[in-house]
Amino acid sequence: MSPQREHWERLWQRRSASDFEFSAAEPPAQLLRLLAEAPTATGPALDVGCGSGVVLPALAERFDPAVGIDISLRAVLEARKYSRGAPGSILVLVAEALALPFGDGQFAFVFDRGCMHNIPRPRWSAYLRELERLLKPQGLLQILFVGSTLDGRGRLSIRRIAAGVGRRLGRGKLRRSALVRDRGGGAGLSLSRMRALLPASLEPLRIEHFPYRTSRGRNRLFTHCIAMKVAR
Repeated sequence: MSPQREHWERLWQRRSASDFEFSAAEPPAQLLRLLAEAPTATGPALDVGCGSGVVLPALAERFDPAVGIDISLRAVLEARKYSRGAPGSILVLVAEALALPFGDGQFAFVFDRGCMHNIPRPRWSAYLRELERLLKPQGLLQILFVGSTLDGRGRLSIRRIAAGVGRRLGRGKLRRSALVRDRGGGAGLSLSRMRALLPASLEPLRIEHFPYRTSRGRNRLFTHCIAMKVAR
């Protein structure tokens, strides 16, 4: 067992799913909006770092099958329990994000909420290349990257950001030419850095920050990226 897996197994032994700071009782709004609005290739979807599996039933409504992977066996068992009885086909496996056990071009959609920020910074590029490898042509990648805590002056910024994001998300369907947003650096991962990390075959459709309040009451700034795999 790798040191990384040992670490996460210990965490899941000590905690229930709701004890993790970024746990949520339902899929994130950014994912639900994308699934409702964006055309995608058909086929399987993958949730990388699926945790307790909250996202998997929503993916299974759109893709066949919905596959979740997590480094922790205990998390996988929780996800299987959560998904039991959900409509659609759901498969949950133990795997590490930098060594995913799937062939090239297998997935129409790949989702990551909070996995990339747990990968060492020097390996971010390798991780994104691995996700790109899994995608079919015209397949979509969506990443929600956990940023740093906002406090003090950050609270003022978070209100301004929330207002701006609300206006942008109210403009209707995804339009590729209008979606790339870069309003400067932010906590955790700058927008320009996220764009630079993407492999050449992943065309960014949206890169933005949005505010998030965790289960512990802390304000965090997430980086949100949507990219499509295209031929180069």
